[in-house]
Amino acid sequence: MSFPVYSTSTQTRRIARTNRVMQRSKVEDLIRNAGVFNCKQTTGTTLWSPHARGDATDLMLKVVSRKNAETVGRNVVAQATKRTFANRGRKLDVVHIIFGNTQWVRGQGLSHYDGVAHDNHVHVGGSFSSPVKPPCA
Repeated sequence: MSFPVYSTSTQTRRIARTNRVMQRSKVEDLIRNAGVFNCKQTTGTTLWSPHARGDATDLMLKVVSRKNAETVGRNVVAQATKRTFANRGRKLDVVHIIFGNTQWVRGQGLSHYDGVAHDNHVHVGGSFSSPVKPPCA
C-alpha cells in the first residue's frame, strides 16, 4: 500500500475500505496520509464529528493546492458513484465528501460548501455529524 493511515482508536469498515480504495486509485500519489479517529465536535457546532466514531477520513495532500484538492475530491466522488477498477466494482459506501469549497452528498450530488475551505485535505464521511455522544467523549 502507499500512503499511511493514522488512527489512534477505531475506524469503521466502510472508512477502512475507503482508505484501501484510495491507496489503489490513480490519485494515491497526491495523498500524503489519511487521518481517521479524532474525538472532537464538528467545528462551530455542538454535534459530534463522524471522526469521533471512526466513520470519517481526511485524505491529507502531499502538495497543498486547490487543484490537488479538486483532483483527489473528484476521484473520491467517482469511487462513490461509479464502479471502477480501484473500488473493484463496488462503489464506496460514503455519504459526504468535502474538498475546497465543494461538497458532494449522496442523493444530492455536488454543491457549493459554505464551511471552512478544505484546501489541504479531502474529508470523506461515512455518516454525518451527530448529537449522540461517542464512547470517546
